[in-house]
Amino acid sequence: MLWALPAPASAQVEFLQRCSQDSLDAYQAEQRINWARRCALNLHTSGPQDFFATGEPYAGGSGGPTLFDYLDDRYASRSYTGSYERLINTRYRYNLFLSSGGPTTQSRDPLNSWKWTKSLNYKRPRPMYPTFGSTNNIATAVLLKPSTNPADCNLYDAQGSASDTFHVLGFCTASCYTPEQKVLFPEGYQSIVEAADARRPTMMTLTPDALLGDIQVMENDVHSYIAELRDGEHVIFEIRTASGGLLRLTDEHPVVLGGGQLAQARTLQVEQELIREDGSLDSIVSVDKTTHHGKVYNLQPQTTDRVSNLLIAQGYVVGSARFQNDDIGYINRIILAGAIPDEVIPR
Repeated sequence: MLWALPAPASAQVEFLQRCSQDSLDAYQAEQRINWARRCALNLHTSGPQDFFATGEPYAGGSGGPTLFDYLDDRYASRSYTGSYERLINTRYRYNLFLSSGGPTTQSRDPLNSWKWTKSLNYKRPRPMYPTFGSTNNIATAVLLKPSTNPADCNLYDAQGSASDTFHVLGFCTASCYTPEQKVLFPEGYQSIVEAADARRPTMMTLTPDALLGDIQVMENDVHSYIAELRDGEHVIFEIRTASGGLLRLTDEHPVVLGGGQLAQARTLQVEQELIREDGSLDSIVSVDKTTHHGKVYNLQPQTTDRVSNLLIAQGYVVGSARFQNDDIGYINRIILAGAIPDEVIPR
């Protein structure tokens, strides 16, 4: 069957989850993503020919001239792909591959269904895998997990009972800030938890052409907020500076040092310098490892270039969630360049 693509939903701020109670490594995450796709196709569609043309051009493989997708919409009370559009191949590609860069190809999988892929160069270092609950209410849902048998498409509670209903509660990724930490928004600083609860649609980030010594910011659309699914225990690094500033971050949170390089919070040392909102430098005077019980949060702008994924938290230039997921390879690299001195510019 060939269906027309449903009209796209209006843009919404996505809310992703950090899932310490359903934590998977990259290999396990990819297995979960493949399992969810296979189960959705097998149980929630009418078979390999139950596809529709998306209108998105394909870059090779078979079946063109458009990419084909499937809907995970047979049951309102069961979903392997999400709560809204339920597009099986679209969700599979987004969870496993970087959204920016690289053409998408399609071919038939072993079950004869159309499957999308990209070059391995565009694979996410940390795939975004679904986590499930008995209802679509995060606050009250019972956490559900697949069994270790990849052929079993049921989802089970902690007692080993299969649930008749299951919903995707979110897609698991990394988070960073403790709730009280303040991030710069167009209206000024606001705690990350208040901004996430309000689903603030815009944030302030550096401009793509910002430089060391010339920090410029702009209003940017929020792509997603990220929060812990449930309260948990987290290792936190408290970074204090000579001016009296304080950052409280999870261990892998990216911070920009005075030379423009990106570093994880757990690697910061006394006497290193952070960059303030006005471009001035502020020396670290102490780094203390502690714990936080509760939720941690993060956010990510719509833009994908490196510099506009730098934002201002507690008055300092730090990295967005993109540098913990899609662009984790940029850790320890210079991300914010200095201006070229006039004397070296050819005349």
